[in-house]
Amino acid sequence: MSSISRVALLGLIGTIVEWYDYYLFIYAALLAFPTLFFPSKSYLISMLASVSSYAIAFFARPLGATVFGHIGDRLGRRHALSFDLVLVGIAMVSVGLMPTYATIGIIAPVAIFAFRFLQGLGVGGEWGGVATWVSEHATSKRALITSLIEIASPIGFIGAATVLLAFSKDFVTIGWRIGFLVGGSVAFLGAFLRYLATESLPFEKIKSEGKISKVPSLEVFKYAWKPIILLMLAIGGVFMAVYRKGGLRGRIASPEDG
Repeated sequence: MSSISRVALLGLIGTIVEWYDYYLFIYAALLAFPTLFFPSKSYLISMLASVSSYAIAFFARPLGATVFGHIGDRLGRRHALSFDLVLVGIAMVSVGLMPTYATIGIIAPVAIFAFRFLQGLGVGGEWGGVATWVSEHATSKRALITSLIEIASPIGFIGAATVLLAFSKDFVTIGWRIGFLVGGSVAFLGAFLRYLATESLPFEKIKSEGKISKVPSLEVFKYAWKPIILLMLAIGGVFMAVYRKGGLRGRIASPEDG
């Protein structure tokens, strides 16, 4: 297997694991966690608390992108991508082994929030880091090869849905735990294999020339703030367009419209 094929495969596998965790946590937060970790007299409150534990990862992602982007520019791409996958593995295994509220009380929901935040940190450094690592290895068809990382999301969804289907009768009791433990194990294996992989030539060249930035996480905002803002607006525009199109479809399909 060529170097670019190996790097692309390792990048894809790690990103699949993180998307798998993303979807599996949604299922668990909706079906299992309200009664296991967030019990209350009102099921609505339990559900909202459970869903909040899922949402906390989104607040951690920008911080994770900054931290692991800094590590990637200072120590190397493969180091950052190994570390972030280790965090995801720790979070997944810890959630899978977490005792319920009935066993350890308030510590259980607090720990769920903490490990979910940890997972968000890892994911924050994953997608952009993998795209950089893969693209810097590619000597031809760079856009095509790097874009293959995008298939990680549907594959991760299929994996999480498979766990839900396979444990349809026992998902609330044991199925979700098995899903997290299996995913965490794969994350640790992926992190190890990434650490043994090759570093990108552009990074090695900059390192050999002694041109590595001392504080890359700050310099990127200092010298590239315009592209960052434009990219944020572009992505926001895409999601807004999808939202408006979905809303329009929903209105057309609404029975109230006759």
